[in-house]
Amino acid sequence: MPQKGKEDMVSKRLDISVKDLEGPVIDRRTTMKLLGAAGVGGLSGCLGSDDGSDGSDGSDGSDGSDGRSGERYGGRLQAAWNVAQLDNLDPHRAELTQFKFIFGNYFSGLTEVADDFTLQGDLASDWTVEDGGQTIIFDLVENATFHNGDEVTAEDIQYSLNRVVESDVSVHGDKLSVLSTPIEGEGVVVEDDYRLRLNLEQPFAPIFMNLTPNVAPSGAIVSQSAIDEMGESEYNLQPVGSGPFKIVGHELGTELSADAHTEYHQTDSDGNPLPYLDGLDVMPLQEPQSRVSAIQTGEVDYVSLIPAAQADQLEESPEVELESRLGPNFGGLGFNNEAEPFTDERVRMAAAKAIDNELYVEETFLGYGAADTSIYNPVIDWVYREEYGEADDQKPEDQLYDPEGAQELAEEAGAMDLEVTMTVAQPELRGARVMRNMLQETLGWEIELDQLDFPTLFERAANGNFVFMPWGNSTVPEPDLTVSSDFGPLGEAAQNWWNYYPDDHAELVQQQRQELDQEARKEMLWEIEDKLIERAVWAFIEHQVALSVRRPAMKNYFHHGPIKRFRSVYLEE
Repeated sequence: MPQKGKEDMVSKRLDISVKDLEGPVIDRRTTMKLLGAAGVGGLSGCLGSDDGSDGSDGSDGSDGSDGRSGERYGGRLQAAWNVAQLDNLDPHRAELTQFKFIFGNYFSGLTEVADDFTLQGDLASDWTVEDGGQTIIFDLVENATFHNGDEVTAEDIQYSLNRVVESDVSVHGDKLSVLSTPIEGEGVVVEDDYRLRLNLEQPFAPIFMNLTPNVAPSGAIVSQSAIDEMGESEYNLQPVGSGPFKIVGHELGTELSADAHTEYHQTDSDGNPLPYLDGLDVMPLQEPQSRVSAIQTGEVDYVSLIPAAQADQLEESPEVELESRLGPNFGGLGFNNEAEPFTDERVRMAAAKAIDNELYVEETFLGYGAADTSIYNPVIDWVYREEYGEADDQKPEDQLYDPEGAQELAEEAGAMDLEVTMTVAQPELRGARVMRNMLQETLGWEIELDQLDFPTLFERAANGNFVFMPWGNSTVPEPDLTVSSDFGPLGEAAQNWWNYYPDDHAELVQQQRQELDQEARKEMLWEIEDKLIERAVWAFIEHQVALSVRRPAMKNYFHHGPIKRFRSVYLEE
């Protein structure tokens, strides 16, 4: 068999050729490689739905306005979401994970990950890859419409991708920074209403994932005419997309109501229009017990996230079905490296060593998680290191639980018996109390918990107005989303609030983004992780199991972590 020529390879590290990436469907084998690079591939063996299928084949089928009859059609899904209010619905500016989970229901992208783990076209009907992967030509479906009735054309794609990369609104520009600039005319070239060309500075196979609305909101296509008419602020509360549900009402803090988009361009595998539901109503319920009560009483059909404390109780209930999956995430205790006492690396490391992460996972998540000091999670199996030691393929032991070592470091730094304030978001309160008790027991610290809502916390953290806080990232399916976002350039990275970006770290962050050879990139990512652990930029503690719950009448739901998609869901009477 002849070997693939170098000019035909888009990614040596993934063994993916130009031909492998041709549309209109990227096969399951190639998609699994891309999902592996994105950290989602490890989920494939344990996922399923009621009939094993999403119901959509990506076909543009009928125009979506006829044929909405049959036993699957009708009803409104009532869903409870783990937020106080849905006040940031513009996908290009949203940072909170719980917002990102839902965007695929309101927005479309050029591509999407199907439930059979092929990567298929969404707004794209087909595509070709040229110039060794540096040029991608997309043909678009010709029957997609925004919720305001406007056609979706290549100019809308260009506008949206330009907005992601170059506008002050977006926080996701790093996901598409491989596009040539300026975006308009160089990175994204409109050839006609239904054809456009993407020009990349270098081959980057995972861009197909970043063009989806259900893995990365950077791929969500927004309506320019709606933004111009409504203004940015109103659009952020009631956006207009081209997804299966169109938002028709929004009482902030009470309910987000969406009706079926009857002109939705996708159909199920039999050519029947989607979605099956008449509507999707999302209720913000941040208080954990309120969400549990709502699902138990039947007030809602689905809860996006439940506390681990109720998981065993719900798992035994015949009235609900619990969905669980180790998510692509990490969590721990983040330090402001420029705030006393955590300017001193010894104090940060003392705090890290004082936390028994096995006990923390048991007491905080009741075992629904994995104790670990990694920034990369087990789902990203090609870069995750399970073992500890001094070899390159082992993690540093520096942050392993060691109360005596913690006390020695704290005494050396004069940091025993401190009084310090810990900032905490409400969902992290249980874990914060566990951390507080451990730090008090080992180091004698008296810790005041400063509980904040998310908007206030984001504002303070972005301005450096905190000392330390429990934090994490629930959607890091690709290592770059960790190292370039959570620990990327100061002032540019979405959530690098830790005031850590030394030159040797910065150089590695940029190099790994440009490296296509998997083994070489892995070595760089390990070196980044080693430095973060050894310098105690954070106390890295755990990876959580993602828990959601639904009523048995909710059928055809496919649980795959960060994608919560309802277009093929139906309600059984």
